[in-house]
Formats: sequence, C-alpha cells, structure tokens
Amino acid sequence: MRRGQTVWLSGASGLGKSTLFKALAGLWLHADGKVELPQGNLCFLPQQVYQPLDTLPASAIYPALAGSTSRAETEALLRKVGLAPRLAADGEDGRGLSIGEQQRLALARVLAAKPDWVFLDEATSALDLDSERALMTLLRTELPNATFVVVAHREPQGLTHVVRVDLSRQSEDDAALKLVAH
Repeated sequence: MRRGQTVWLSGASGLGKSTLFKALAGLWLHADGKVELPQGNLCFLPQQVYQPLDTLPASAIYPALAGSTSRAETEALLRKVGLAPRLAADGEDGRGLSIGEQQRLALARVLAAKPDWVFLDEATSALDLDSERALMTLLRTELPNATFVVVAHREPQGLTHVVRVDLSRQSEDDAALKLVAH
C-alpha cells in the first residue's frame, strides 16, 4: 500500500474481515502467524463504537484527555461531522446517540487523532450514502496523506482511487494475506 491510498477489503459476511482487523490491532490472539504494521500513527475503528462515560466533547477526542484540545476546537470538530445539534445539550454524554451518530463521533476521533494509517471496519454502515460521501470526503480532505484501509460490504463513498481487495477470491491454498506498505 502506498501513502495516501485507499484500500477496500471486501468479501462475504462471516469471511473474517473483522477478525483480520482485530489481529492487526493486536486484539485477536487465537491464531498463528506474524503481523507487521506500518510505521506511524495508526487508528483503528471497530464496528461497535466505544462510548466512554463522559461528555460528548470529551468523547469526540477520546483517547486524548479532556482538555487537551480547546472547547472551540472540539465543538468545531463535532460540527464538521454533523453533530452540531447535540452540542446544545451541554454536558450530554454519548449514551443517547443513534448508531449513525456514534459512527460520526468515531470519525471525529479520527480527525482529532490525525493518524497516518486509518483502519475502518464498517465505520459508515449506519449512514446514508450522501452522509457517508460527505464524511469520507472530509476525512480525505483533512488527512490527505493518510492511508485508509476499509472493511465494508459496499464500496466506500467519498474516498478517491479505491483499490479493492476481494478476500472471498482468496483460494484455500493461500497461506497468508500480505499487505505491504511502501
């Protein structure tokens, strides 16, 4: 993979795409093999968004500590991802967010982290195509040099020059999936 590229990992449900991401993140320890990750700041977004018990602005910059970003910067970030209406409920935590709003919050975290590598597992599955396109375009604009690795059942919208890797086309004789970063 090259810097700034978008790679879409596709394949049938149950194939192991999410398990592959868990292995890459160091969270799946039930297999043999070797995982080598690229250098730089990595960000993994799982299918289920983690919700810390904190305010919405603090959740938007998680895992950074609350107060490490100014309130104005955090509110601007939440506006960018379409969560401005939630800012009116000062002090509100993220427990009342819909799945789509949780995904927007998780994408705000990506923007706050400014990673070199972004691994997204069905990160926009609860969003309509126009919202997905707008948010992914925002990510690409704000993180022009980041490499995106996306697990999704449909082609990611808003990310240009997508390279598709269809994991269901891998034969049983393939001993490994090798993604090499350049």
